[in-house]
Formats: sequence, C-alpha cells, structure tokens
Amino acid sequence: MHQEKSFIDLVDQQLASSDTRLPVFNTTALRIQQEIAKEEPDVRLIEKLIVSDQSLTAKVLSVSNSSFYKGLQQVATVRNAIVGRSRYAAEKKLK
Repeated sequence: MHQEKSFIDLVDQQLASSDTRLPVFNTTALRIQQEIAKEEPDVRLIEKLIVSDQSLTAKVLSVSNSSFYKGLQQVATVRNAIVGRSRYAAEKKLK
C-alpha cells in the first residue's frame, strides 16, 4: 500500500530541490505599507520611496494611466498618481 506524503514532507522535498525559487521580498513596499497605515501618512515620503524603485515607479504610473483610474490627462509623475488616487478614494467615500 502506498502511503501519501504529508504536507510538511512535500514542502521539505520542494525546498531541498534545486527548482525552488522564493520571491524577492521588497523592503521598499513594506516601508510604503507602514507609512500608509499611519493615521497621517507623509505623502512626500511615500513619493520618495516609490521613486527610489524604478520597477515600482513604472507600475504605479502604468496603473494610474489604466482605463480604471485614468482621468482626462495622462499621469506623468508619481506625485500626480498619488494625488489622483487620493482624490479618487475621497470621491468614492462621498458617494
């Protein structure tokens, strides 16, 4: 009779294999989350943190210019993306 492996055995086996690739932990994203969680987040610090990460900057601008969030003008800076998103969130709360 064949006994099934436990979940822990499967995890151990996967970690021991050379195929395992863990995602990279982004400390910038963590710092942004911590700042956003504050009662009064520092928008300038959030902007500075986003701009310090090229990949994150590109993603923020891409999402800000997506059809879901896009306004009448193209968002060209992280600051405009943050302000625009804040305005969008405030308008949703009022409805």
